[in-house]
Amino acid sequence: MQSMLLSDMTIRRLLSGVLVIALAVACFTVLRPFLASLLWAVVIVVSAHPALDMLHRRFGFSRGTVTLLLVVSLLVILVLPLTLMSLTLADHVRDVHGVIDRLLDIREEGLPAWVLRLPLVGEQLDELFRGGVRNVGLLKSKLEPVLRGAATHVLSGGSKLLELLVETLLAIVFCALIAARSTDLVQQLTRTASYLAGHRGVHLLDQAGRTIRSVMLGVVGISIMQTLMISLGFQLAHVPGVLILTLAAFVLSLAQIGVFIIWMPSVIWLFYTDQHLASVMLLIWSVMISVLEHFLKPVLISQGSGLPLLVVFAGVIGGIIAWGALGIFTGAIVLGLGYTLLCEWLADEHEAASY
Repeated sequence: MQSMLLSDMTIRRLLSGVLVIALAVACFTVLRPFLASLLWAVVIVVSAHPALDMLHRRFGFSRGTVTLLLVVSLLVILVLPLTLMSLTLADHVRDVHGVIDRLLDIREEGLPAWVLRLPLVGEQLDELFRGGVRNVGLLKSKLEPVLRGAATHVLSGGSKLLELLVETLLAIVFCALIAARSTDLVQQLTRTASYLAGHRGVHLLDQAGRTIRSVMLGVVGISIMQTLMISLGFQLAHVPGVLILTLAAFVLSLAQIGVFIIWMPSVIWLFYTDQHLASVMLLIWSVMISVLEHFLKPVLISQGSGLPLLVVFAGVIGGIIAWGALGIFTGAIVLGLGYTLLCEWLADEHEAASY
């Protein structure tokens, strides 16, 4: 009789487990089309939560007003640039093709006179340059179709921009829903983490939030600042195709590759089109931006998350490779939590060995 009761309880537990798993799979299937937008919303609200909480507690704004301010800010920062980009992208086709024509139009008159007057190396540099120019015809015939095809492919991505715009609007809707109940959601998450892993679960939850905020400020914030400054430099130097160059700079800055491969060709192009002053000024401006980035980024990331800079950078770069744009945050969070767990486990082992 007792064995029959045990088997009955085992069957019930198995059925309950199967039902829970089936329900989880069904919930994931339903949420899968919105998963990217939902995760972006979580990242944005977690990053903005300290500021929103300060507006609510210190300045007396209601939750509805704070949520409205967040939504309006996101519309101005995200939706407006994407909308303008979608509307004006086609107008920049001629600009990009013009840049390609000028890049391919390498002249054969040699280097400027001041280069020839350089002691010891002037004549050698001129001979080296002229030797390279002799093969320009072959180089142009091979590069021209590749560059034009790449530019056409990039500029024909209007549908991708429209898809990104819809996804951004959906993320803003999720942001409004989450921000309106942010306090309740934080309490529920804290209780859940405490129930599952005790004080360590609460600590890991706090570490995840601090990692998201530090990555948002130190990686995304610096990338936005760097992109705006380099875009201003391009506009003041009258470099054509500023929109495309700005987009490329932002993507490369987010991917931690750097914007050197964007501004250096622009400096060279300005120099060889006899805009020497603009070329020098853009070079100085770009170097200053790069120095500022390398100074600010480690400070913001390390102070915000309490994690080593190498862990955060490895998480950001590996996350981008593994999961795309969202990997900027998910990669850093996963690696940061793993590093925190490892440190706590080693600390526990050390304490146990000391007794």
